[in-house]
Amino acid sequence: MEIRKILPSDSAELAAVYAKVFSAPPWNGKWTADTATTSLACIMQAPGFYGNVVLAEGKIIGAVLGRIRVFGQSRSYNMDEFFVTEHWRRQGVATALYRYSIDELKSNEVSGIFFTTLRNSPAYEFYRKVGAWDLTDSACFYHLIK
Repeated sequence: MEIRKILPSDSAELAAVYAKVFSAPPWNGKWTADTATTSLACIMQAPGFYGNVVLAEGKIIGAVLGRIRVFGQSRSYNMDEFFVTEHWRRQGVATALYRYSIDELKSNEVSGIFFTTLRNSPAYEFYRKVGAWDLTDSACFYHLIK
């Protein structure tokens, strides 16, 4: 297993893995390589982009993507995506990727990570297990525009 920074040359493979992961349960999205490429480009081209991939046998099996944001005197990381392929889940891969990324972010003077996940998903328990906490005094909103 290898963890490294995302490179521009990873885009096509990363998009294919992303589409596969988020088209499967529990998300069941209708992703294609094109929609995944567009979505990931929006993240990867943002100012402050930071992302890592995890590879097994030279193939991408997971990634973390987001951006570092300066707010006042602090720096935080807004994590947009974090995923590992189904085959590699519950084997320590996600934990290794998450901890590796935290160590790198810490060396870049990032004080915390903001992200959302569904409470009724396996990801919720994963994040709690690795030390993240649910901000019960905060809310995540979505406004459907019709």
